[in-house]
Amino acid sequence: MMALSEIFSQFCSKVVVLLALLLIQLMLLTKKLRSDTRPITTTQYLKLLERKNPTTCFTKRLRQEDAECRCAYLNSKKGKRSGT
Repeated sequence: MMALSEIFSQFCSKVVVLLALLLIQLMLLTKKLRSDTRPITTTQYLKLLERKNPTTCFTKRLRQEDAECRCAYLNSKKGKRSGT
């Protein structure tokens, strides 16, 4: 009889946890459905990312313009001090 009551107790606790999780999921779903803001698309996200953190395309012209900076960076990585 003791084993049966223990099994029933474990079953009840599992049911309570399951119902709590379902209630949380239901609350999140209703909050999402009531929200007036629409999620942004991938294109909108990428444009926002580019606006916040602009990038430059690597070209041969850029390689020639930044040669001095690149040399100073390499020298500083090797432990040498740059002239600045």
